[in-house]
Amino acid sequence: MILITGGAGFIGSHLAERLCAENKVRVLDNLSAGAQNVELLKAKGIEVIEGDIRDKETVANSLKGCSIVYHLAAMNRAARSIKNPVEANEINITGTLNVLEACRKENAAFVFASSSSVYGGKGGSENDALKPLHPYGVGKLAAEHYARVYHELYGLKTVILRYTSVFGPRQRGDIDHAAVIPKFIDQILEGKQVTVYGEGTQTRQFTYVKDTVEASAIAAEKSLEGDAFNVATPEETSVARIVELIEKQTGRKAVIDRKPMPKADPSRNFIDVKKIEKSLGFKAKYSFGEGLKETIKERLNK
Repeated sequence: MILITGGAGFIGSHLAERLCAENKVRVLDNLSAGAQNVELLKAKGIEVIEGDIRDKETVANSLKGCSIVYHLAAMNRAARSIKNPVEANEINITGTLNVLEACRKENAAFVFASSSSVYGGKGGSENDALKPLHPYGVGKLAAEHYARVYHELYGLKTVILRYTSVFGPRQRGDIDHAAVIPKFIDQILEGKQVTVYGEGTQTRQFTYVKDTVEASAIAAEKSLEGDAFNVATPEETSVARIVELIEKQTGRKAVIDRKPMPKADPSRNFIDVKKIEKSLGFKAKYSFGEGLKETIKERLNK
């Protein structure tokens, strides 16, 4: 049995789909991001438990009979953590510690969904110094250290995956602090203004969700020795290019609301992927344009 915490969310539901073809899969999720994926999961024979990782008993019960846990549950988004740092700490650090302790007692392997935010907006490779800029990044880094300590002290099988700007179908653009791609798609389709900072030349490695999921599955199969890997496409895409491609693929014209560049927004945040390519043989398969096409298709079919 495989447990996915946060498995009813955007990335988690895709991971559950990927794994359920060959495994029994159970999901633990407090549904704070909505219950829109629950029926889809249940239709595929995936067990869904509504519960919170801050509750030790719930975590322990959910882990019974599981040989591996993919830990995706988190308070995501930097802005949320800045507004609610104590709650972010409780979920992202204490909640992760609850999962690790349950893994130790159940002797289950631990695959941790960390974030490239541990680099502090400067990009980097796995050997670089880590200096996150907000409570969300601090929480991910602290959880990485706990995973390392549980591996070194208790022999727990672990692997750390630093997800990078994941996008794709089911990602919500209608929530506070929504990610840029689903938000832009919804705004352009609905004829609303799209806020672009500066000239939109700032770039990120927007990684299609199916590539992120595949990397996670490969890491669980090939590397549970306490290591950390960046998970990203090497392709860099600018904000202006996102708008251009959405316009092209939807046939709609964006209404641009241009604002000054925020001082804290880096123009580039390059995440090195040589290690995962060399060590695990993983390379992202989807170009940004291909992933965007699938994302838009889902929006149009709703």
